[in-house]
Amino acid sequence: APDGQAALDVAFDEDLDLDLVMLDIEMPRMRGLDACRKLRDDPRTAHLPVLIVSGSLVPPYADVEAAGGTACLHKPFTPAQLRDAVERELTAASTRR
Repeated sequence: APDGQAALDVAFDEDLDLDLVMLDIEMPRMRGLDACRKLRDDPRTAHLPVLIVSGSLVPPYADVEAAGGTACLHKPFTPAQLRDAVERELTAASTRR
């Protein structure tokens, strides 16, 4: 999705069955952490793992945790790092169910 509001529109689409949401911290129209909070507030998406990507945040990522994000990946990252982060989040989500 090109911006935070569009990401929410996609996430709330009843025809989609999402397994994970990935949001950038800085997006037009709505920041990633604000979108994450809205995902957490909605019962349709509250269970989804939310991977936050950022080039500006530094550990320990307290803002991400406070917004309900399940993990943060710092830019720049390699495709392998992205794959590993997604796999970790999907595995963790499957054990929480």
